Amino acid sequence: MRAIQVKCPNCAAVLRVDGDAEVVDCEYCHTQSWVQRRTRMLQIPVGLPPARAAGAASAGRAARQVVRRVALGVSLFSTLVPLAVVGVVGFTVKNHLHRAADAMAGLVGKPPTAGRRAGAARADGGTWVGVAPPLLTDVNGDGIADLVGRVRYVSDGDRAHITAVSGDTGKPLWESARIGTYSDTLQGRLAVVGDAVLFAGATGSVTAVGLADGKPRFAASLPDRPARLCRKDAASVAIETADGRWQEISLIDGAVRRARKPSSCDRVPDDERNEIDPAVSASRSARRWSQPGMHVARELRRGPGGPAVGIGWRRPGTAVPMVAGLDPKGRVTWKAEVPDGDPLAARAGSGGLWTATERLVCATYERTGGSTEGVHLTCFELERGARAWDVAIPGERSTVLTSLVAAGDRVYLSGWGLLLGLDARTGRWLPGLGP
Repeated sequence: MRAIQVKCPNCAAVLRVDGDAEVVDCEYCHTQSWVQRRTRMLQIPVGLPPARAAGAASAGRAARQVVRRVALGVSLFSTLVPLAVVGVVGFTVKNHLHRAADAMAGLVGKPPTAGRRAGAARADGGTWVGVAPPLLTDVNGDGIADLVGRVRYVSDGDRAHITAVSGDTGKPLWESARIGTYSDTLQGRLAVVGDAVLFAGATGSVTAVGLADGKPRFAASLPDRPARLCRKDAASVAIETADGRWQEISLIDGAVRRARKPSSCDRVPDDERNEIDPAVSASRSARRWSQPGMHVARELRRGPGGPAVGIGWRRPGTAVPMVAGLDPKGRVTWKAEVPDGDPLAARAGSGGLWTATERLVCATYERTGGSTEGVHLTCFELERGARAWDVAIPGERSTVLTSLVAAGDRVYLSGWGLLLGLDARTGRWLPGLGP
């Protein structure tokens, strides 16, 4: 074999070594080194007897391999453990942030007790989305108004659906296919037109399902988001979009075509309005008068020929919410303070939710102290103004109520993750819609 050049491991001098040599002496520092047969690298002998030198070299190689493996393991451990800790901490923080955000929206977390038991948070994981008033219509033909609204799921993806809830039992009657995410559908409109339920999204998409079963009818698209829906005939509806144009959509196949502005709009009730029952007309008081002890801010009337009531607050003095009966000429026939008991223990102003049945006017108010602190619902007889009943709404004060609606002798409260129903004659909770 030909000679090779190597460096002394002690003084780095360049040495020439025969190709088959096993030991080499450095002529500069006189260090004797072993030459490995595989790599021909120099090694400084450890001073063992010659008979054991080869075995020692083998043991040294094994020891160095163990050391390298241990060092590699320590390196991997020191790298992976911090990454794992960071990952766990990041997942935990992210999870808590998501829960906190949803809890702020009132859609997951711990809804009020009544909401959990009243169809707001269902056994299948769906949560009632009370961003707007439920639409009241008889879905199953039992003569009792049912509630059409939206439900949201977050456990297996954020998805929203249309749902119908029985006004008799509080149980779901049907649920549509997915109509989008909660964010997609938040600004949309839900309306009942004939035997169909329409959902018109803020992006112009229109979804129609059957009123009786929730099965899909058609999907269509508008050039802009809807502004109002007007009845056209039994088979179509006219929709004004935000750009001021009108579209006519067929309730049979979803065909959309441009249309002229109708001479009048028989507006289809939708869930856009969330302050007053959609079946109750509300107007600012045109009469600039105040009865002794009360300022009337608005007038409510159920149906075109129903009795009118005025809502406002005490004047002069603390702005305690008040209600008054009005005759056909607008004269006050009776008036009453809305809070039951100590009126100064209620939040001031004429705020709260209002609705009217054929014989009652009902309102919510909030007590700010005492054993009855929290939100209350109370009703007055339209004829004489006598208080019919007052009920405390279960749940925390932070419960966000969005609507109070009525149908027949039943009233329904809706909010973020909350759906409740009461018998308007007695103030008792309806089956499946109470605590």
